[in-house]
Amino acid sequence: MAEMINSRLTLEFEAGVDENGETTFKQKNFNNVKPEAEDNSLLTIANAIGVLQDLPVNGITRTNEYDITE
Repeated sequence: MAEMINSRLTLEFEAGVDENGETTFKQKNFNNVKPEAEDNSLLTIANAIGVLQDLPVNGITRTNEYDITE
């Protein structure tokens, strides 16, 4: 059975436009998120952090790592 061993919260920000007119992005990672933290709680925190930033938030993701050994 797989056991979650780590979780990371990532906020992606629109950083501007490059010389080709393509939107560029920056990311800020928050490592060592408690695996038992609920998604709704993380979303609330991410939105609160996003309001404090200079750049607009483009996306919020959670990445979970699992130990799948026997």
